[in-house]
Amino acid sequence: MSEPETQELGITESKEHSPGKWYAEVVRKAGLADYAPMGGFIVTRPRGYALWERIQDHLDGWFENTGVQNAYFPLFIPESYLEREKDIVEGFDPEVAWVTHAGNDELDERLAVRPTSESIITPFMSQWIRSHRDLPMRLNQWCSVVRWEATDTKPFFRTKEFLWQEGHTAHRDEASAWEETMLRLDQYRRLHEDVLALPVREGRKPEHDKFPGAHTTAAIESLMPDGRALQSATSHYLGDGFAEAFDVTYVDRDENEHVAHTASWGLSWRALGGMVMTHADDQGLSLPPTLAPEQVVVVPIWQEDTREEVLEYAADLAAELDAAPDRDRPERGRRRRSHGRPPPRRRVRSRGPRRDRRGGRRPSRHDPREALRRRRAGSGGERPRGREPQRTAGNNRPAWRSRQNRLVWRGGLRGRDQGRDRRRDRAGAPGTRHRPHPRGVCRL
Repeated sequence: MSEPETQELGITESKEHSPGKWYAEVVRKAGLADYAPMGGFIVTRPRGYALWERIQDHLDGWFENTGVQNAYFPLFIPESYLEREKDIVEGFDPEVAWVTHAGNDELDERLAVRPTSESIITPFMSQWIRSHRDLPMRLNQWCSVVRWEATDTKPFFRTKEFLWQEGHTAHRDEASAWEETMLRLDQYRRLHEDVLALPVREGRKPEHDKFPGAHTTAAIESLMPDGRALQSATSHYLGDGFAEAFDVTYVDRDENEHVAHTASWGLSWRALGGMVMTHADDQGLSLPPTLAPEQVVVVPIWQEDTREEVLEYAADLAAELDAAPDRDRPERGRRRRSHGRPPPRRRVRSRGPRRDRRGGRRPSRHDPREALRRRRAGSGGERPRGREPQRTAGNNRPAWRSRQNRLVWRGGLRGRDQGRDRRRDRAGAPGTRHRPHPRGVCRL
């Protein structure tokens, strides 16, 4: 008689002792990705792709607000296009996958499977740019690239094919192109800190580690729990080298022809891997509320005599939560730009001073002077000690910090609840120190 099969429940590996195996188990059991049959590739499952879509929603809104337009260029790049920029050829040639046949016929020219898109986007920019009025031109595309690296497959960190976004811009002068480079780097930092809850460091790459052909490469990197630094986004000032190679020129106001300055910037799904590596633990996946596909899960637990009552209550609670607005998740899509703004404050109309029975002035509870007197009397004339509620980041976005692999929302309560707590703080009521909102942790 065969032994019964044992079922694995939860995470069996340790993040502290075997982070590589632990990470692979979390990604697989959380339903983010699976390994493809060919080495170096993964299958992104719906939950994992939903996280990538939410990153797209944030960046697309910021890009559109700063004049970027989305486009799409071919997956295959002719070899002659790659050879026009020798640094691109030297930098990517060992990793380029080539297409040499179509069916049984050999192609007249080899086609590279897109390792990066400078060599296919810049020639078209040279056709579309004629005068200074066409500048700056800002293009972005969401796509996949293939780099045939001989490394072990690690979902979202090391794969031969990966998803990313790459932006390409052309400018009149160096100052404009450099400003663009720093703007995109700041947007990537903002995404990591305010959306992914990952602290990052900004810096410039040394000469041997720059993007091939770039004048300056700036990057953001975050420290992973295993002690390694993760680079998930870069921004490059390319100078005028690519523009000269692909003849990107424009006629300025002086009616003379000038060479444009270009920049490129990109972020890959390594950011997802860094988020999982940082916030998940031995209990499983933990995500920021800004990206979590499911923010609340109702789990009914009953006994034999309370089954129907508990199920009915759980169903009513789930219906109530479905009808409630998403408070913790920033608005998605281009038609919405509030990104977590608090509700408008309700205006209170003052009734003016009231009179007592003897005709004297009776202070109203809406009188600001009386409210100030009550606050001072209740707190002994000074403010209570304790940490003030921390402000939110720019554009009213919630600020985050990571503590013991959990997320704590530093934004606090909103609307009337927030105002009520602050008033109680000023009045010196005991036990009213600001506490993190319980919805600041979304565990799946």
